[in-house]
Amino acid sequence: MEMLPQPGGARALLNASLSAGAVGLAWLGQAGFAVRAGDRRLLIDPYLSDHLARKYAGKEFSHIRLMPPPVDASALRDLDFVLCSHRHGDHMDPDSLPILARNNPRCRFVVPRAEREHAQSIGLDESRLIPVNDGDSAGLAGTMLLQSPDGSPHPDPLPSQARGEGNLSPSRLCAPGRLPVLHAKNLSLSPRQRGEGRGEGPRQLNCSGLDELEIRVIASAHETLQTNARGEHYFLGFIVRAGALTIYHAGDCVVYEGLAQRLREERVDVALLPVNGRSASLTVRGVPGNMSFAEARDLCAAAGVGLLVPHHFGMFAFNTADPAKLRRQIAETNVPRCVLPEEDKYYKVVTGQGS
Repeated sequence: MEMLPQPGGARALLNASLSAGAVGLAWLGQAGFAVRAGDRRLLIDPYLSDHLARKYAGKEFSHIRLMPPPVDASALRDLDFVLCSHRHGDHMDPDSLPILARNNPRCRFVVPRAEREHAQSIGLDESRLIPVNDGDSAGLAGTMLLQSPDGSPHPDPLPSQARGEGNLSPSRLCAPGRLPVLHAKNLSLSPRQRGEGRGEGPRQLNCSGLDELEIRVIASAHETLQTNARGEHYFLGFIVRAGALTIYHAGDCVVYEGLAQRLREERVDVALLPVNGRSASLTVRGVPGNMSFAEARDLCAAAGVGLLVPHHFGMFAFNTADPAKLRRQIAETNVPRCVLPEEDKYYKVVTGQGS
């Protein structure tokens, strides 16, 4: 596997011509990434504004950006999905997300189910939300999304036939004028997939005949695993499977018991991990931390992840990692391979099955 740098950053990636099977990544700063998988365009945790600088002006931690946004949110078009790992403003940006929603009318926003109300409060219409929790999975096809019911309301509910209440009618699943939820080509539902035995936990629906692109949701520990009274996690990570490539984005996270085993079971190829570390002095002042570079490196080694892309550095002076130190640490690391992202480049990930 190779990550080949290309000039131009996120804007160039989103406009590039990629062959079938090719996947590209571009760093947006902090924990933000743009992802291209064929013709599909995803953003993860985009922070493209000065929202936090305004919010914390005059406070102890000013949140003044150390790097400008690599792309203007208003310039982004043809997005299929935006994934937000949690509610913090540098991951679920109250200024950028409404702009992205307005300019990308078919884009859906994948957010923690625990933060559904918060997402609506910052201007995202409920019909555009895909609320998820640890263990959920969804198959994506262009702007189509297939998500199993798990007992909570779906933002754009499947018709009764898709829930096992009668015969499935594909024509009803993509009604004219609606945001499509499910592409029914060659769809078959098992009893479990039809919704029988509710309460057994998250379920996955499989749809053959579609290009392979899947999101699996995994809990993250922003120092600790945190849930609400319904068991919904406030902090999430995403495993994005695009053809032969599996990418893990941790959001904000420390290493917790069972994480390495979960990633090993998912056969993650590329891990996008925060490396700004943590300190007791920041934690007690309300600024929880993340992995250090050494912890991220060791997690990848334990999980069999071949490529580490560090993030969550270079944005805020009070909560960052030194890029020069990161480069030295990377130079001393043999396993996994590491690529320190630069915002003026995008990276073509070549697995041998696409170019």
